[in-house]
Amino acid sequence: MRKLYSMAGIIQNLVQFGLTLSLMDREVFVKEVSSFLEQYRNDPAMMESVAQKL
Repeated sequence: MRKLYSMAGIIQNLVQFGLTLSLMDREVFVKEVSSFLEQYRNDPAMMESVAQKL
């Protein structure tokens, strides 16, 4: 359950971050989120530490 909660938190942080960058293009934002999620799938422990810094 913790992993699911962490993933939800990461996604929420990414969306909030994307919404604050008004100059960021939607396509770029979607690509960044996709890349971040792919990295999370490959190395959850490392991405958890990144999420804590957001």
